[in-house]
Amino acid sequence: MYTVWMYGRKIGQARLDTSVGGRRLAGVFHPTEFGLTVLPGITDMFPAVVDFKNMCRQLGVNIQDADPENGQRAFEQFKDTAEGRRVMAAAKLIAAIEVCDTRGDDVAWASLAISDMEALRTLAVRECPDRAASLPPASDTADIRYLISVTLADSLLRAMPC
Repeated sequence: MYTVWMYGRKIGQARLDTSVGGRRLAGVFHPTEFGLTVLPGITDMFPAVVDFKNMCRQLGVNIQDADPENGQRAFEQFKDTAEGRRVMAAAKLIAAIEVCDTRGDDVAWASLAISDMEALRTLAVRECPDRAASLPPASDTADIRYLISVTLADSLLRAMPC
């Protein structure tokens, strides 16, 4: 069981028992009471990025260009928009997250996402209404509200304990 911390307080735990290839692990996230208070800001990252992408597309930015410099230019140009501020707010929260393994050792991660399945369903229906009928019924996934995905850094563990 991995524990997830923010600002020195436990926000939840997960088994991270699903390998998604390479260094990426995933699992069902079980939040603490405190975790439930910070999760809306953390789980907003994916919807915020989708809205930022949509704004860029509407303003003529080539969102198909995978060059990181293109993304950086777009972000610099639009960071003071509501969409840009949402991305930054979620990023700041995610940057404050620490993950600890069963021994209590801090796990170095390269990327991390915690997703709210209800919010993702709403986003999917909004972004792809023609495909909404192919989604499984919400009742089929009611037992799982939050998922966590962690891509481990090249150096898996840092020496500092949590």
